[in-house]
Amino acid sequence: MVESLHLESVTTNTVNSLEPLLEELSLVQKQGFALDNEEFYDGMIAIAVPVLDPKGHYHGALAMHGPTVRLDISSIKDYYSDLRSAADQLSELIFSV
Repeated sequence: MVESLHLESVTTNTVNSLEPLLEELSLVQKQGFALDNEEFYDGMIAIAVPVLDPKGHYHGALAMHGPTVRLDISSIKDYYSDLRSAADQLSELIFSV
């Protein structure tokens, strides 16, 4: 699927070729969250965690972002635990029967 993507740079940090994208996707899968290091908008960073159903299928993401004048890419990782907890609570609310 990723081979069919048209990867276009919007900032100097945008991942715009196949091999780095696949490496990034592998890292995201391993660590359980994704980071945006000014890849979409200069001066903005973000962290996102998946919202999963009880079978582990992806249904959405919970994210936070902020300007680099207030956050840096290493400190934004400190929000992972709270985001993961909130995403798990969302999953519980959405998929409880």
